[in-house]
Amino acid sequence: MYRPLADSGIVRRIVGAAGAAPSIHNTQPWRFQVAGADLLEVRGDPERMLWVADAHGRALHLSCGAALLNIRLAVRATGGKPLVWPLPDPQGEPTLMASVQLTAGRPATLGERELFESIWQRHTSRAPFSGQRCPRCGMGRLGAGGEGRVRLAPPARCDRHRARTAARRGCRP
Repeated sequence: MYRPLADSGIVRRIVGAAGAAPSIHNTQPWRFQVAGADLLEVRGDPERMLWVADAHGRALHLSCGAALLNIRLAVRATGGKPLVWPLPDPQGEPTLMASVQLTAGRPATLGERELFESIWQRHTSRAPFSGQRCPRCGMGRLGAGGEGRVRLAPPARCDRHRARTAARRGCRP
């Protein structure tokens, strides 16, 4: 039987990645609970909710969703496959945002590994924005995610030099 959460090192790695997720005003409004040898629960924490700025809990849900994405990436980085049940019992347990079952999987792809490694590079900055406008070509690329969604991904290793060069030239690769 596949029992990945029986290893405390894997649990620490997964929960550490989840805890590094962005959250509204860095409140980290989540709790994680190991509910079985292969089941992890993500719960919203009402005590960390910003009742004035987020009276309906939308930002709490978005923050928990960011933590859930990091959990999924961490599970993939360990070679597992995450099976996710979002909002499994909204009436009975409204703070239960998702249940994640870890199953045996395949090795992580290069893209999954790079996304997982990028978790640790994210940080909060309270500095004011520069006021510099985004170049038009960059805005076009943001909208190219397909089906009305924006998709951001780190550039592949072979594209990093080209991306830096493009940025120095005002986005003309």
